[in-house]
Amino acid sequence: MRTLFFLLTFLSFETFALEIVPYSDKAVSEASSKEAPYAIEFFAEWCLICQQQKFMIGELNKNDKFDKMTVFVADFDFEKALKIKYKVERQSTVILFRSGEEIDRTLGLKDKDKLAEQFAKGL
Repeated sequence: MRTLFFLLTFLSFETFALEIVPYSDKAVSEASSKEAPYAIEFFAEWCLICQQQKFMIGELNKNDKFDKMTVFVADFDFEKALKIKYKVERQSTVILFRSGEEIDRTLGLKDKDKLAEQFAKGL
């Protein structure tokens, strides 16, 4: 019991660097009006690469270097107009933006260090 209490206390003080939120037009509009970088990840539950990316983004979430970044997760199967707007043809696409302008794009990235490099381009 004492170990459980210590573990829960420790976890409650863990801080996270980047913000990971579901996609919404309003939130992206607000983010694009700021200087901070953000990314849109086109995610599908059935996509194995998407699952890997989800894990990698979770790992990058622990890096204070990305404390000003937000990752918006868009449902690949649902956000059809968004896919057309950004010319996204496949799930596991990650598009990096700064001040509303696209600055980088990856597809099917499975390397955490490469994803960190992509995110660093927005800083």
